[in-house]
Amino acid sequence: MFSKIIPIIMSVYSLLKRSIFPLLAVLLSYTLTASGANAIGFQSDSLIDSSHQLTLADLHQNDRFTPLGSDRLHAGLNNASYWLRIYPEHGQSFAAHFLNIDYPPLDRIEILLPDQQGKYHSHLFDDNIPITPLSSNTATQYTLQLNEFVSPELPVYIKVTTSSSVDVPVTILDQQQLLQQLSYSSLIYGVYFGVLSVMALYNLFIYCSTRDESYLLYVLYIVSFSLMQTSITGHGYRYLWPTHPELNAIITPFLMSISCFCAALFSRSFLQTKQHLPSADKLLIATAFIAACTAVSSFFLPYSQSTQLSMVVVLIFTIQAIATGALCYYFNVRIAKYFLLGWCCISAGACIVGLTAIGLLPANWLTRGAGQIGSAIEVIALSLALADRLNQLQREKSNIKKQAHLQALKANQELSNALSQLEQSNQVKNRFLSTLSHELRTPITGIAGSLALIDRDNLPVRVNRYLNSASKSTRQLQQQIEALLQLSDSQSEHFKPHQHRFDLHLCLQKISDHYTAQCEKRQLEFSYSTSEDTPQWVFGDQSRLELILQQLFNNAVKFTEQGSIRLNVSAADGKHNKIVFCLTDTGCGISESEQQRLFNAFEQADNSASRRHEGLGIGLDLCHQLTQHLSGDLRLHSEQGVGSSFTLCLPLPAAPEHSYPSQETRSLSILVAEDNAVNRMILKAQLKQLGHNVDCVYNGQHAFEVCLKQRFDIIFMDCQMPIVDGYVATHRIKQNGLNRQTPIVAVTANTMTNDLARCHATGMQSVLAKPTTIEQLQSSLQRWVGTDSLYAQSLLGTHD
Repeated sequence: MFSKIIPIIMSVYSLLKRSIFPLLAVLLSYTLTASGANAIGFQSDSLIDSSHQLTLADLHQNDRFTPLGSDRLHAGLNNASYWLRIYPEHGQSFAAHFLNIDYPPLDRIEILLPDQQGKYHSHLFDDNIPITPLSSNTATQYTLQLNEFVSPELPVYIKVTTSSSVDVPVTILDQQQLLQQLSYSSLIYGVYFGVLSVMALYNLFIYCSTRDESYLLYVLYIVSFSLMQTSITGHGYRYLWPTHPELNAIITPFLMSISCFCAALFSRSFLQTKQHLPSADKLLIATAFIAACTAVSSFFLPYSQSTQLSMVVVLIFTIQAIATGALCYYFNVRIAKYFLLGWCCISAGACIVGLTAIGLLPANWLTRGAGQIGSAIEVIALSLALADRLNQLQREKSNIKKQAHLQALKANQELSNALSQLEQSNQVKNRFLSTLSHELRTPITGIAGSLALIDRDNLPVRVNRYLNSASKSTRQLQQQIEALLQLSDSQSEHFKPHQHRFDLHLCLQKISDHYTAQCEKRQLEFSYSTSEDTPQWVFGDQSRLELILQQLFNNAVKFTEQGSIRLNVSAADGKHNKIVFCLTDTGCGISESEQQRLFNAFEQADNSASRRHEGLGIGLDLCHQLTQHLSGDLRLHSEQGVGSSFTLCLPLPAAPEHSYPSQETRSLSILVAEDNAVNRMILKAQLKQLGHNVDCVYNGQHAFEVCLKQRFDIIFMDCQMPIVDGYVATHRIKQNGLNRQTPIVAVTANTMTNDLARCHATGMQSVLAKPTTIEQLQSSLQRWVGTDSLYAQSLLGTHD
């Protein structure tokens, strides 16, 4: 089990390592942007109200206001109330501007704002008042719209009362600056808490797989640390406990102590201090006990005292963690260097935040964001430690297995272990191929669509040759990806054939035309014949039949250097429930020994490093598995030096023929729902090239709203979109509005069996796999709104 999950863990680790540097860039970009200047200049004065009794009249008569000299009041931990007096500089006005205070830990802010008559109105922000949907308090930032009546004679008064650190960063912003700051704030916190959540889930997955308590303790540390950050930034009060403001008085010091408790236990488990440093292990246990006691005391002590006590414990643990990591590194504990780097960074950040809170350091964007920056760097360091630890555990496990193998295993046990490891390796390989194939389809859609839409009439011959080469390579890559997806899907227990009615003669003619051209290039003779008893219309899985025949044809063309290739199609024993496809070539042939492994994945008759023939080597294995899933039979008869003959027999029951009078081509009204800008552009251009009117939307919610107002002839719907995905949008459209009976065709890169089943379950009539071609779009339009639309409408209750 452990060896099975190692490749997955290392892949996720590599992804996290690559994504953390853009995160730091975003952090830096945000902090630099967020520290910009105010929209207009203003004067600010401050006054200490130790008695908490000053009134508005006292403020007007008081001449003890002291100029701040900056736009921020910072006084550290203090029990007094503070008054700020704000007014615009000469020639400036606060009209259409907003006052913003970006420091969530403040307990109570009262803002007195004058009106036109000179009367003052109070606006209160208090974390002892529950947050409701109608509340103006967001708990993350304090914002109030100002007016033009504020002047030196009628200033804005701000009263701040808090048990936390007194830090009041005041900014005056216009609407655009405010929206920009709020959007930057949402972005940075979203990315930051998202990374912490991913790390927690990632390490929880490792714990579930390895049962190593170090990862569980690390998950608990990340969760407690994340909750502590939400309490500091106000997101916890806003989203987690909005109706319980009493928690604000205890939650921050409590979570600070709990995170220290978890960090101490994680450190001793991760560094195995009980084995390497017994004395340091006892100190870590003592620190964990003190942190637990401090967490309990936060329920009884005042906020300021419990906060200071928690900070002292954190500082003690910081010194202890760094010293322990340094000693372990000195005694050659491999992972200690990453541990030391990570805790130095996060501890430095925590110390900076703590010293800022008690007033020993100035408050600015760097000191206030030091905790987030330090913890982000810690993710990199501990990820490296995780990778090194996993490698070390893997090496130790491998050595143990080798020793046990030499001492106890018998011959039959060796065979059993080899088969088990091979099965596990195949499962990992299949998951990797499925994921890789899916992720490659999106850019291929843009490439193939763009190449198809280029007007080549006036281009030089040399450029056209390059474009043709690019188109050919794109089609080959697309075919290989489709083969990989189908191979992975065929090995899934959820595989299900997609039966529908189709024209077998037309399907075979298209395949024949394509390979006739290929045979002519290789100077091969090609012939195709169909017996009279072969039905034209049949029920079956057309896409997979075409894939099987394409793979067999590719194999025949690839290994036939001279001679001929023949395809004969007939009904089995004169009956119309099974069709036999016999493909014969005069190629090199295959020996009996090589035939035994020919239907294995990634195998060719010539599998050496110098083999002459290209390809992934999955074609015949894919044909074999698909044939079995379709309840068919695939047989090979080959003689080396003479040629090969593949006989494919599939159940394809005859279907009733339908013919309708042709209709005149008309311009259709089409809706395209696609979030990817490149894919949306390509799909729109393809449909416009067919002469239709196209409206585009970029998410499912927009698609649903448009469908309530306008009727369309057909809708092409992407499945994975933001806000509302294609599945939900389809369900809503089918339940409401003008387009209940409008055909909806899924255009998606997810074409596995489960994905197709979900599309049909939500009401989509058919599915087009990305990248789409103009021919596929035209065929789909013909089927659902063209000459076959009468028959298609009868299928709206059924699906492909």
